[in-house]
Amino acid sequence: MFSTFTGPSKPRIYDISPNDTIDELSKKMLSCNVSAYPPADITWYKDGKPVPVCRHRCSKRAPYLYTVFSKSNWTVAYLTIAKVTYEDSGAYLCRANNSEGIAYLHTKVHVRSKYYYQTNKYIITEHISDRSNTFRYISIIVI
Repeated sequence: MFSTFTGPSKPRIYDISPNDTIDELSKKMLSCNVSAYPPADITWYKDGKPVPVCRHRCSKRAPYLYTVFSKSNWTVAYLTIAKVTYEDSGAYLCRANNSEGIAYLHTKVHVRSKYYYQTNKYIITEHISDRSNTFRYISIIVI
């Protein structure tokens, strides 16, 4: 995967995490593998907006952990969500840029509510919107 230096090059994204459906409250790690020299700055976006990231301790304002590993002209950027919520569903874009150019690639994350049930004729979902469980939304879809 790592190659030797061959001179300045615009970023090229070789791999990004595939589209995925995951369960609510599970952990999700997205990765983006980039080749560029000089090394590229990598930014993650969700639904067109920059992702609020942290580098050590995460909070509600910056719930996504961002880590980067570099060697020579290769960079791997990880975006980790410790406890996925329904609001984490969306289109994620990895954008890499350096003085030579820009590259980007996207992936989609679908979050399955922990209150998801499926029968032969109905899909029943229940979404709890806050931690105090004061508001519940139930939908029944006939299929």
